[in-house]
Amino acid sequence: NIRCKSDTLKKGSMIPLLFSDRIISFERVYENERLFCIANFDENSVSVSFDTKTVLLYGNAKCDGIGVVLPPKSFALLKENK
Repeated sequence: NIRCKSDTLKKGSMIPLLFSDRIISFERVYENERLFCIANFDENSVSVSFDTKTVLLYGNAKCDGIGVVLPPKSFALLKENK
């Protein structure tokens, strides 16, 4: 389980970023690590951008470094790439 392996997911502060009928995204911060969790509940792909460079840790999203495109009904976990 990915959550069990990550102190940031277990202990980090949760900061809401975007909540709508079709997208939920939040940031988890612990010590010097930032993780971004995004869920797409829509029937269409969605694009989400961040204020920092990121790298995809989990999911089948397409990541270009500062943004991500999530396929329909999917989830992605990204990490800040300093």
